Order: sequence, then C-alpha cells, then structure tokens
Amino acid sequence: MLNDHPKFDRINLYDFRRAMEMKEREAKLDVKGRAWGFGKRKRSKAVARVSPGNGKITVNGMPLLNYFHSPSQRYRMMLPLNITRYTCILNVDIWVHGGGTTGQCEACVPAIAKAI
Repeated sequence: MLNDHPKFDRINLYDFRRAMEMKEREAKLDVKGRAWGFGKRKRSKAVARVSPGNGKITVNGMPLLNYFHSPSQRYRMMLPLNITRYTCILNVDIWVHGGGTTGQCEACVPAIAKAI
C-alpha cells in the first residue's frame, strides 16, 4: 500500500525536461546599455556589470591581474567570457566581498554568466 505510486526513473525525468520548450531569454539592459548579474559562493557575494567595450576587466576597481594572483582563479573567472567568445568586446566591472579569494573567484563566475 505504501509503495503503490509509480516510480519515476531519472531517464524519464530527463527526457521530459528535454521535450519541454525553452523560453526565449530577453536581455535586461539599463538606460546606458549595461547588463547586471549577481552571484554568490559560500560567504562571498559578487555583482558584475557588463558593458560594450574593449575587454577590460576590473575587480573592486583593480585590474584582474592585480586582484587574483593565481592563474587558476583567473582562468576560472574568464570561463564564461571564453565560452561565449566575448573576451575582447565586453568590459566587465565586478564588485565582490566576503570570504576568501577562491570563494570570491567562484562567486564572480555566475555573476558574469548571468550578466551576459
């Protein structure tokens, strides 16, 4: 009696999700043509502002190379821009606080991805 409900298999749920239509995503830009995104990881919170430009990336007012010293952190943070191939056409300004540098780096990734 307790187990008389149909069991859903993972494959069936994934097939169901694949069959659903995807919604068109609208760009949400402010008056100056900039997009905003928010991300967090553990205790770190990041806000990213993306605008058309020449590929300059600043974190808390400092260039990316001066703020994140580890190459793996810089690579991880550039991942959304590299995948979409927007590295040289967008300026990214990020404000991040809380946690350590690795958590801050990981909080920047979804912030940039949501802003793009």
